Amino acid sequence: MLSTIDETAQVHQVVRPPRFRGDIDGLRAIAIVLIIGFHVELPGFAGGFVGVDVFFVISGYLITRNLLREERRVELMRFWAKRIRRLVPALSLMVLVTLLAAAVILPAIDIAQVAKEGVAAAVYVSNILFARASEGYFAADVTQSPFLHTWSLGVEEQFYLVWPLLFAGCALAVRRREHLLRPVLLMGFTIILIGSFALNVMLTDRGSPWAFFGLPTRAWQFAAAGLLAAISTTRVVRGVAARTACALSGLAMIGFAALTFDWDTPYPGTAALVPVVGTVLLIVAGEGLDATTSRSPVSSALSTAPLQWIGRVSYSWYLWHWPLIILMITAFDDRVRYRAIAAAASLPIAYATYRLVENPIRFRSRFTRSTPRTFAMGAVATTVVLAAAAGVAYSRSDPPDSSLDGKLEASREVVKVCDRRRSPSGIQYCTAGDLSSSTVVMFTGDSHGLVWVDAMGRAANELGVLLVHRIYPGCPPIEVTVKPERAGGLTPAECESKRAIDQQLIAELQPRAVILAQSDGYSGFLTDSSSQDADPETQAEMWADAYRAFLIELRQAGMGVAVLRDNPRFSSNPTTCIARERSVEACTSTRAEALKIGSDLRAAGRAAIDAVGRVPTVELIDLLCDESTCPLEMNDALVYMDTDHLAHATTIHLQPRIRQLLQDALAAS
Repeated sequence: MLSTIDETAQVHQVVRPPRFRGDIDGLRAIAIVLIIGFHVELPGFAGGFVGVDVFFVISGYLITRNLLREERRVELMRFWAKRIRRLVPALSLMVLVTLLAAAVILPAIDIAQVAKEGVAAAVYVSNILFARASEGYFAADVTQSPFLHTWSLGVEEQFYLVWPLLFAGCALAVRRREHLLRPVLLMGFTIILIGSFALNVMLTDRGSPWAFFGLPTRAWQFAAAGLLAAISTTRVVRGVAARTACALSGLAMIGFAALTFDWDTPYPGTAALVPVVGTVLLIVAGEGLDATTSRSPVSSALSTAPLQWIGRVSYSWYLWHWPLIILMITAFDDRVRYRAIAAAASLPIAYATYRLVENPIRFRSRFTRSTPRTFAMGAVATTVVLAAAAGVAYSRSDPPDSSLDGKLEASREVVKVCDRRRSPSGIQYCTAGDLSSSTVVMFTGDSHGLVWVDAMGRAANELGVLLVHRIYPGCPPIEVTVKPERAGGLTPAECESKRAIDQQLIAELQPRAVILAQSDGYSGFLTDSSSQDADPETQAEMWADAYRAFLIELRQAGMGVAVLRDNPRFSSNPTTCIARERSVEACTSTRAEALKIGSDLRAAGRAAIDAVGRVPTVELIDLLCDESTCPLEMNDALVYMDTDHLAHATTIHLQPRIRQLLQDALAAS
């Protein structure tokens, strides 16, 4: 990606000196500007994240071009030594400085996690760490990590590890038929492209973070560039007019993606084809030119000195801009102007790193002439970072002795209660409460119900009731179709299967009552029977109809039914704000703000309950908000663990009200 700056000026020279591709430096400049604009949140850059895809294609093209020049003579250790000299020194410096700055600026309770992320960045596995952290409903908010941007470097370094091995393996397989090497490589590139793209589409459709962060789902972008490097396109695209049309089409595709894509675009998926194909077209437009061939105006513009300068420092700029943005908005406020100041300040730092660290180490004869010395240098630099991360984590391992830090730490506690059992037909479920009781109450819901399991179980135990629960984050128990990106990666078919199992379990266990607790935050993620997006009014109608049908079905089966209504939601994590501002009051929202999100489905659910009638209900909003605000602190503890999930202490504090709800549900049976 960003690490292949000036690579076109230094590709293998055994066969012939390569022509310098100044237009690719300009293409890098476009990519890094898109990424910076996206991270600063400038208007018109909502899809600027596609700049990473541009860099992936550039890397795949240049690295494949280098390896193809070597063909059967690929020297793995020398190849990897070049990557170490190019990547490790600048990255190690950035991670080291960021760790030291984070220890001073970030809240104490975040330091251990940031140190862990710094270690992952230093050894190029942060993409794996962030993919794992993004799974599940109680996942960490990785967007606040100063090392989040290193996920792409992890993907790229893993590509650098695997790609030359593919070349070496193919060379070994055809060692007695060397003329077959290139056809075998082309076949390998094609298989990787098709398989990786299919996996990417499948995981994107499921809303899995591995689609975005994983090398297997990104490999098709490198493979597409590999095919471009291996197949001559100079005979296909001839003449200035054809090259210009090709380049303009490529620019238009990248620009279209940057302007129209946003956070709601399922990505990478099929959408990533747009910037990838656009980058391929731009590279093709400048391919095969020599002193006698006229270049297109677009290639000439990309080769101008300002764009080449930005392209050369783009790797360092990429390294420094994001940590400075995160540290700046943590120290001050998350506003565009602070993000812009941080991004602008990172450019001179990037240039200094390029001049004083990148190039001096990259081209120093002491390392270029000795592969073992290069590996030793990389090991030392990485070890220094690992030692610094350990020191930072240890020095801030215990939060300052203050009640606020203790409350922040406690708010993140997740308590899971599950004594597993199986029904006569083999359905697995969890139990809590009085495990010896013959009076059964079933508790069902999504992640907003999960936080209540401990309090519900304690209340059930007090009443001598066996609580059965099957909770599926992202899948509301009522029969609506939720997009996978909102359902934690679960497809509509998977959610429907889980509902069918619940219905079978109810039929087998015959609970006295069923209690429902689900989120009202699915607005914008509901689809109709044909999997088409529905307008807000239609979604509210679908929600009300499914809600009403769920309650009526249970009522007609002779069971009591009760509802634990949803809690307020926030647009940003209040605990993050509290940690930054060191004040609960400074982060408290008005009642109107807290109830704005999900208001349409909340009203639809209330209407459904009223239509059925005589359904015991707990309105959490009335318990958690007063007439003007929704306080963030209750009973000397923080109310929320994140933007929309209640903290464990809150649910335990409200246990008496849950006990009454259980009693009402049993009485209604």
